[in-house]
Amino acid sequence: AVVSRFLEALARGDENELLGILAQDALLVTDGGGKVRSLINPVHGADRITRFFLGVRRKQGGVFEAHLATVNSAPGMLAFRDGQLVSVASASVQDGRSTAIYSISNPEKIQSRWADTTPRGLPASTSPEPSS
Repeated sequence: AVVSRFLEALARGDENELLGILAQDALLVTDGGGKVRSLINPVHGADRITRFFLGVRRKQGGVFEAHLATVNSAPGMLAFRDGQLVSVASASVQDGRSTAIYSISNPEKIQSRWADTTPRGLPASTSPEPSS
């Protein structure tokens, strides 16, 4: 529920809602592996994390398509650009607020674990079961 609320607030650009979802001392850690643009240092604090995500939203617009997912047994999301998985993130949640967000955009790590994931959340080689 927290990740869903976060994505909805981000889509609306709702700074106050984002600040309410993130714990005051939240942490954002990204891993681009030196292959793609990514933060070099962790970002500490709800205010800084909110400003970071709103800045990405402002610069990137509607380029990304985000889907809720379970990532390493935690609530998370998958971000796609042009049908390609470009980021996998998980969130630590405590008392209904996100205390940490861990995001991987390193293409080698994404390919090694999530190579066949499509925006529909199904492996590329699988089609959904027909409904009866």
